[in-house]
Amino acid sequence: MDTIGLQVRHVMENGWIEVKNLGGVNFHNIEGENVYIHTRSGKTYEGMVICKSHSTHVFDDARSRERDMFNEAILLDEDVSCAKDVYDLGIEHGDLISVEPRFKRTKSGFVKSRHIDDKAMVAAAIEVLRQLKEENLTPFYNTLFAFPIFEEIGHGGAYVPSEVSEYVALDIGLIGPDNHGSEKKVSIGASDNYSPYDWELTTKLINLAKENNVHYCVDTYYRFGSDATAAIRAGNNVTPAVFGVGCMNSHGYERTSVQAIADCVKLTKAYVLSE
Repeated sequence: MDTIGLQVRHVMENGWIEVKNLGGVNFHNIEGENVYIHTRSGKTYEGMVICKSHSTHVFDDARSRERDMFNEAILLDEDVSCAKDVYDLGIEHGDLISVEPRFKRTKSGFVKSRHIDDKAMVAAAIEVLRQLKEENLTPFYNTLFAFPIFEEIGHGGAYVPSEVSEYVALDIGLIGPDNHGSEKKVSIGASDNYSPYDWELTTKLINLAKENNVHYCVDTYYRFGSDATAAIRAGNNVTPAVFGVGCMNSHGYERTSVQAIADCVKLTKAYVLSE
């Protein structure tokens, strides 16, 4: 469950909230989006992301100004006019900011939302658990379903119980000019920005995809890492692999297909039942 969002970094004298990113937020893709500020006292406030040069009618650099944490801000949906007004609401540095997901499932079979990376694979894992229970099926090996929340900020699934020997990360597949991935396929990763994935385990997943009529492809990834390689970087002696839904516009307003999610369910179920 990737950590994708923002944190309160500072409040400007005019009451605008400056932020830092949590995970690989692309500020170009969240400008104008609604957000929610979550305080440590349990209160939630709404706001929206703006560029500090927010209007082409006012600022010469409204189009050209860099979109990053230093040039974007949160316009709070409260009657505030200075920093003190904001702090008096109980908003403080380090408070978490979530971004409106805007989930939509189309009649043509696509799913559009923020945070498909990695919520789609969370849904797939839960569906596998449901099917195992309803069909009274038991995985061939002792299998742990883990839902780490820190993958996007670097330390992901770094903790692994000592009895674990294989670590299959369920993540997204990338779509780009050097990739075979698409929104209608399961992407099986052969390597990422840190390490190749295990040859034998990855081959096993490929063969399971073929045997179960899963629409799949195999890709190498450039700017990508998973919980499985986070576990290796932490010194765990595990065999890593990764697969997931092909996802368009990753870390923005993303899109995949119901077919790809269903195929990930098929491949995950086949893996946990296999010898």
